[in-house]
Parts: sequence; C-alpha cells; structure tokens
Amino acid sequence: MQRLAPEERSPTGQKLRDLTWGDYQSSVGNALTLTDFSSLHSGGREPCRIQDEHLRGITLPQLRQLMAFLRNFSGNWEGGRDGTALNPLLMDFADVYDWVLRPSTYSYRCSFVELIASSAGRQHPRWFVSHAWADPFAQVLEALEMHADVRGLPSSSPYWLFACAKDFHSGRNDPASAAAVEVALIAGLRQTMGMVIVLGSSAK
Repeated sequence: MQRLAPEERSPTGQKLRDLTWGDYQSSVGNALTLTDFSSLHSGGREPCRIQDEHLRGITLPQLRQLMAFLRNFSGNWEGGRDGTALNPLLMDFADVYDWVLRPSTYSYRCSFVELIASSAGRQHPRWFVSHAWADPFAQVLEALEMHADVRGLPSSSPYWLFACAKDFHSGRNDPASAAAVEVALIAGLRQTMGMVIVLGSSAK
C-alpha cells in the first residue's frame, strides 16, 4: 500500500489522498509508480533516530542492501530524466535520490541512514566519502568495497555519504541548498578519520 502524507498534492493542487485512480490518470497526467520500501527498514519498524547528521555513517552491508533494492525494483521504474528505462548499474545519485532516498524516508521525515540502521552506536562514521552526484551509485559502492579491502577494514566500518546522512525533509529552508550542504559536509569531515575521494566516470 502506498502511504501518502496529508499535505502531498498533485500539480493541480489536489490532495493526493483524495484522488481516485481515474483522477491520477486524468488530472496528474503521469504514470503512478508504487514501490514497497519495507525491505529497507525491517518491514515497517520505526527508524533509528540519530540526531546529529555527522554521526550518520553507513556501512558496506547497508549500501549493498540499497544496491540490491535498486536491482530488484528499478525494472519497474520507467522514464528516467532522458526518457529511457533505469538501469540499476547506471543510476547516479540524483536517480537514487529521486527513486529511493527521498520517497522511502518521506513518511518518517528522516535520513536514509536512520531508516536502514538498527543501532545508532554502530553508525558513527570513520571515513568521509567525496564523490559526484553524477557518478553511478554502483560505481561508488565498488570503489568503497575496494577501499575497505585494501585497508583491511571490517564490513561494519561506516562511511559518511551526504546523500545517505542528510534528512531531506526537515527545516523550513531547502535541506539540499548550498548552505545546508556546506554545513553538513564540514560536520562530516570533522567527525571522520580520513577521506575517500571517488573519481568516477563523470570526472572524465
């Protein structure tokens, strides 16, 4: 079942909770894609609240879980920004934000880390990850797998990624604004012991 917040509205201003299937087709004018996000947070349990975003690290197993989710569901997500079907191996962070990070956390008003985590104490980040949003998520994950392997890190060693640590629903101002991003990045850098710079395909 799709959970809709009371304030969600269509482009014509109608509350989505009040629309019928016929209204979606005629008034909104776009295909409605329903996605079950329950597998990302143990079937609907409450998120693990972590007040400080700079403490919201994410582990490799959790990133692999997100990658598996993309593989399982992206076949149902047609019509990327260029009009083509979405390939899970090519989905960049903007795609992952549009299709998973923001909608999966909307009802809970939390970050993705808080949605997927089971214990706040296990999420304290050790490494800050710098990457481009135009890089494929799968490519960044592959780079982090290599980093962990080379350094002999346990799979439980968390990384700090802005896209996963940020609560995109809080505050009156746009949480993805330049000022909000700068504050989050500085806090994340101060918390971690080192930085991983991923130079993906978008850097060519």
